[in-house]
This record gives sequence, structure tokens and C-alpha cells, in this order.
Amino acid sequence: MKALLVTCLFLFTHFIYAQTGNSAADENQRFQNTLSTSTKTLVINTTGYSSTSIRDLKRELRGWNAKVISSEIDTVQKTFTIIHNQLLHPKEMEDFWKKYNIKSSSIISYN
Repeated sequence: MKALLVTCLFLFTHFIYAQTGNSAADENQRFQNTLSTSTKTLVINTTGYSSTSIRDLKRELRGWNAKVISSEIDTVQKTFTIIHNQLLHPKEMEDFWKKYNIKSSSIISYN
């Protein structure tokens, strides 16, 4: 009888912790999905930057396809617009600006 009780207790405990582990994994997946669907838009004034530099910047962003949704150069308005999801960490974006010498005064909007 004690063996049956211990076995039942063990199975019950194992079942409870197994459900908790899956719940944490599910929560993490939901969080990642939220990050991948939430977007931010960065608009940069390209006046004062060479067209080669802006094209290089756009070319690099193509490699970030899991994080960058689109990047468009508007030669008439002299802007460069980047739409990215929240998987792109703000530190990565800051490092990117530094790499291409994008000054904060060139940023028209970032929201």
C-alpha cells in the first residue's frame, strides 16, 4: 500500500512539474512571437551622407532579414526608412548607427 502511495505521489509531482515546464516554454514562445510582430520605424535624413554609404547601409540590413522588415531610400525626400521588429535590440541599432557614423541629429523619427 505504501509503495502504491509513493508511486502515485511521485507521478503526481512529476506531472505537475512537467506542466509547469511546458507553460514556461509556451510563455517564452509567446514573448518571442510578440517581439517578432511588434515593429519600430526609424527615419534618417540622408543629407550630408554619401549615396555609397547609404547603399552600403541598406546592403548590410538585407542580412538582418529576421529583424529588419524593410529598408527604403527616398532620394526625393532625402530619407532612409528602416522598419524593424522588436527582435532587433536597441544596442544593436546603436552599434549600427556608430558603424555608419549616423549622427543623432540625422534621425528624424524613431518610434
